[in-house]
Order: sequence, then structure tokens, then C-alpha cells
Amino acid sequence: MNESFKYRKPQYVLCPIGTYFFSIKKTKIDSMEQEKLPIFPWKILIHWHKKSGRDHLPWRDYSIQENELIYRVWLSEILLQQTQVNRVIEFYNRMIHRFPTIHHLAKASYDEFFPYYDGLGYYSRARNLLKTA
Repeated sequence: MNESFKYRKPQYVLCPIGTYFFSIKKTKIDSMEQEKLPIFPWKILIHWHKKSGRDHLPWRDYSIQENELIYRVWLSEILLQQTQVNRVIEFYNRMIHRFPTIHHLAKASYDEFFPYYDGLGYYSRARNLLKTA
């Protein structure tokens, strides 16, 4: 090994993955002042998901068709904006029961849709949800 490379003790760096951050080891090479980061930490991410993932959430039902799943994930993402998951689940389930596809939602009037949304807050979000559908 070349003696000009001196390694420091491993340090940790926050690695952004979506909206989450994971700690991964890094090594700094003194002579070149470069950072050697490991390849993307798939094993860490998969282990974290197995331990902490929320596969029980209703919008994570992967047994349905992809086009329906896309609608359900889209709906959940909008409802989850600035709202806690445990509050959204009840509203989400009622909306999916009444508006099972984006076509059903797109045909709904605000007056028809609002009772299923009422109580969730951020009412401009409800109007924008219908406009987007």
C-alpha cells in the first residue's frame, strides 16, 4: 500500500435518500482531501424498510392493478401533506370506498366530495385535489 495515503478514523455522513437521511461511513484521504463514499447503501435501506417500513398502510396494497395503485398512492400523498398518517387513514378509506378510481373522483362535484374530506383541514387542498383529478 502506498504510504502517502493516511486514513483517519471512520466518520459518519448523512446520506439523503428521498426525504430521509441515513448515516453511512466515510473515509477522508489526507493527502488528496477527497471523500470516498461507499456505493449507495441498498442493504442499509432494505434492512431499515424490513424493520420500520409501513406495509400495513392501505395505499400500500400491492395486490391491486398498477393504474389503481398509482391513483391510491397519489391520493395518499396529497392527503398526507402536513397531516399525520393516523388521521389520514380513516379519510383515505372513506374516499377510496366512494371514489375508487380517479375517474370517479374527476366526475365528483365539490359538494359531493366535501363530506368525505370534511374534518381533514387545509380545504384548498380539497379543491385542488378535485381540479387535479
